[in-house]
Formats: sequence, C-alpha cells, structure tokens
Amino acid sequence: ALAALGREQVIPDLRRWLKSPREEVRAACAAATVVVGGPRASALATAMLGDDKDRVFRAALLATIVHGHKEDSAPVFTVWAGHKDERVRRAALWATVYRYGPAAEEAIEFAELTDVADEPVGTFSTGMAMRLGFAAAMCVEPEVLLLDEVFAVGDLAFQKKCVDRLSAFRAGGGTLVLCSHALYDVRQMCDEALWLQEGQVAGLGDSCEVTHAYAASQRDEEGRRLLESAAAPRADWPRITGAEVVLSHTGLPARAVRTGEDVEVRVRWENPDPDGHPVQLGVGFVRGDQTLCAAAATHHDGVRLTGTGGVCTLRLPRLSLLAGTFLVKLWLFDDAGIFRYQETALDHDLVVMGDAREVGLVRLDHSWSVEETTEPNPWAVSQAVEVAS
Repeated sequence: ALAALGREQVIPDLRRWLKSPREEVRAACAAATVVVGGPRASALATAMLGDDKDRVFRAALLATIVHGHKEDSAPVFTVWAGHKDERVRRAALWATVYRYGPAAEEAIEFAELTDVADEPVGTFSTGMAMRLGFAAAMCVEPEVLLLDEVFAVGDLAFQKKCVDRLSAFRAGGGTLVLCSHALYDVRQMCDEALWLQEGQVAGLGDSCEVTHAYAASQRDEEGRRLLESAAAPRADWPRITGAEVVLSHTGLPARAVRTGEDVEVRVRWENPDPDGHPVQLGVGFVRGDQTLCAAAATHHDGVRLTGTGGVCTLRLPRLSLLAGTFLVKLWLFDDAGIFRYQETALDHDLVVMGDAREVGLVRLDHSWSVEETTEPNPWAVSQAVEVAS
C-alpha cells in the first residue's frame, strides 16, 4: 500500500526494510518493487536475488521477470541456473520461457539441453555450459552481439550450428562485434577490423587489410640475435658483402612488398680463392617463430658462382609468400652445398602485405574445375580380374 501511494519516494524505506531479519518482510519488499516500478525498483529487485531464503528469492525472481517484461531486459538463464532448489530452478525456467516465448524454448533445444534444462548449471560439463551460454545470447535476438575470442563452441557438429546461426544473424541485419586473435575468423566473419595495441588504435579498416597488417607486425628477434652473435668468416674465405630486396619493375630497394608482386633478392659476394673455395648461394625466408617458409639455392638449380666476386640475383615473379614478417636469411655454401662458409641475414625484416582472404604460408599456383556426375564414385578403380596362368 505504501508503495502504491509513494511510488519512488518509498525506495529508501524499501532499502531499509531489506535488512529486516524477517524473510516475509524482505519478500514483501520484493513484491513492492513491482508496484513502484522504474529502473531503481528493478535494480533493487535484481539485487534481492542474492537472498539466501527461498521465499525472498521467489518474490525477487517474479519481480525481476515482471520488471524485465516492462523494460525488455529480463535475465535469460542466469537467475535459475545455479539455485539449489529444484522448484525454484523449474519455476524460473518456465518464467523465462513465458517472458521470451518460443525463443527461449528454441534456445534450450538449440543447446541440446532439453533433458537437463532444470538441473543446476554447476552439474553441467564445460561444453554443456558453453552451449547454454551461446544459446542464451542468441535467443534474445539482439541487434548487437558481442563475442570475446570464441564464437563457435562445443563439438564439431555444434560448432557448425553456431557458425550457421551467426551467419543468419548477420544476414538478417545484426551487428557482430568479435574480439579475437584468430585472424582467419576475423577475416571470414567481419567486414571491418580494429587493431588495438597497448590500448591505442594501430589499425582500422577492411578486415583483410588490418589483419594482414597485424600479422606482418608480429616478429621474433631471437633469430637475428643469434646471427649477430655468430663468428665472422675468416678473411681468406668467401663472404657476403651486402644484400637487398628490390621491386623488379622499379629496381628500387623495398622493405615492404605485396603478395603477387615481382621482387628480386640481390646478393653481393666476394671470393678471394674461387679455385680453392668454389661457392653456392642460398636464400631463405624465415617467419618470426623460426619456421623456414620458403628457400632457393643455386646448387639446386644448376647455377654456379664463378670469379672473385659479383652480384647474384634471385628473381621471384609473382611472390607467393602470404602476409607476414620474414627474416631474409642468406647462406654461402661450399660447392656441394653442405659446408656453410657464412650464414647471415638482411639487417631488416621483409614485410609482406596481402589483399585476399588467404591462409597458410604461401599462395599456391592453382586452378579449379567442377564436373557434374551422377556416378556414386567416379574415381573408383575397377576390381581386379583374376587370370589363370
């Protein structure tokens, strides 16, 4: 009655009565918030869900459902999921179903948890809890969906359901905000990307361009430190005196190139004793984690370095390396390509940028063909026929 008369003016009184040792008084306060109405009363009812007395909890739960129905912001599964009383869990579950209608029932079914819907979440496996969380987020049909790192959960079959649901959500005009280090997922699911580094915006724009730039920024200096600490070659041995990467169409040095561009690696070398120490040259591209992604060597291609010095050029038409940061390593071998006179690297990284949604280390030179057929297995090998000798 006081609530009906005083409306929001009685909120301070309700807060005071919530401290009463009598649970019927606290339950009455929860019911009174419905009469008062408004965001302050709704927040008060939500806070009362933490009461350890079931009578108070039930009143607060029903009040929260009513507030949520008015404000379109009722909790979905979070209220009933962990409560110790099975009757409370079941009542809250079906109150939630009433609040959201078929969408809530669909979410429970989507999560494949119909048989255990009224069990405590604490008894669920990690996979069950993750499925429940995803289904709960999707059942309210949000305009904007925020996902942190993982957007497909559970086993492979359920992950496919998640991806299909998200694709339908985006196709229906929904906005997806995905926070992830999985560059492939960002490229495939997002139109635009924001790259944050130490709290600052490092890149913003097309998801392909931004993720490629992020990949190119990742580097590991360990390999260069090892090279810098290596012993210098003997004075009478062959040695590499310089190297650079250049763009073929301009002839100018470049520290950043694009996948598909024509580039060259030019290496200057000296050999005081070409007869006693014939040499071969190797060039490799090493990723930050020290993975050798691609390499070429003169002795593999039948090329010889003759004379006391010169420039050896490795031409790479339509560079096949995909986006990343690479250390360009150089080796000066003996004539057999076994003993290394020198191992060194460019004094800077080569940054490779890309435009397409490609994954892997290199772009394969490839083509596709599609043929329609009604044969169950067009590649089946006919059974062997035994021939009498």
